[in-house]
Amino acid sequence: MGELNFLTGQTAYLMARATEAGRIHRITRAQFRRLLATEPDLSDILLRTFLARRDLLRDGPAARAIAIVGSELSAESLALRTFAARQRLAHLWLDPDSAAGRALESITLTDNSTGHISEHLCRGLFCLIGARPATEWLAGLALDKAGFIRTDTQLNPEELGAIWTALGRPPLPFETSMPTVFAAGDVRLTSLKRVASAVGEGASAVRSIHTALGPGA
Repeated sequence: MGELNFLTGQTAYLMARATEAGRIHRITRAQFRRLLATEPDLSDILLRTFLARRDLLRDGPAARAIAIVGSELSAESLALRTFAARQRLAHLWLDPDSAAGRALESITLTDNSTGHISEHLCRGLFCLIGARPATEWLAGLALDKAGFIRTDTQLNPEELGAIWTALGRPPLPFETSMPTVFAAGDVRLTSLKRVASAVGEGASAVRSIHTALGPGA
């Protein structure tokens, strides 16, 4: 068991349920940091696990395990919020006196072409980012028709010129058509366009970077 706080020295709050017989290994923070420095493959796995666990605590059911309801002017609710923040406890805070504390009721839309403003009843709002890759400034990388960067197995052999022949290897996972240049997250073709997925891709790309820049590369 473990999480990112184990690396920073902050208090770690861990909850687990054993479903079958097993073994627990306990090591010190110094030993753990030394392990990450000397075993890059293992450090990648642990980092991805820690990040996934942090996302689950922040966005999953655990984030709603503690809910603080009270006005920002209330000394009692302020004391609870301060304690939760200092102890790094995932929690929700709802201020019934503020607009944020109430459910969404309507949205206001502005037509950028005409300037017309209209209000619509609305109970939910979802924001999609990453639909446009904004890669117009890139030159020399293989892109798809929409501008997303193609990596590793998405690259056609004819796009890999003499420089790849000289390297004697195909592109590594998340490596672009330019050697030692990697892409991860929304800008990469076929990525899931989610924050947690982008973080996971970035962590996974670290292993390829170690391979590309490590001894014997």
